Amino acid sequence: MTKVMCSPPHAIVFVLDPTDSAVVIPEYIEGQPVASTESCVSIVTQTPEDGEVTLEMIQGGSPPSGMHSAFHGGVFSSSGRVAVVQTGMEMLTELEVEPGLIPLSVWLDDLSFPAHVFINIGSINYEYGSAA
Repeated sequence: MTKVMCSPPHAIVFVLDPTDSAVVIPEYIEGQPVASTESCVSIVTQTPEDGEVTLEMIQGGSPPSGMHSAFHGGVFSSSGRVAVVQTGMEMLTELEVEPGLIPLSVWLDDLSFPAHVFINIGSINYEYGSAA
């Protein structure tokens, strides 16, 4: 598990293969905290003015209590690397995985302006927390 504190400059982070030069960033959908394409998942966070964001990325396991289910799907990684980056492709955290379509779940403490983002790599488990 990796856990980092950050202040994403544009209140958004991306989950993607950092070696993929053809990543397609999803279009923002008003009112939706998460958007995705086959190569990228974008996650809205609280603004830097509102404080730091706790970002956790884990392979398997359960989200902390009180988290809300926000996304179940996946991203494609040809390199076997999945990273969370902020604007400018600044790396926040990274995991090594098997290449291919990587299932993942995103859990948030708040569905509008989350201060805590939990990303479960390799799992699309719907069992924990509340449904999106």
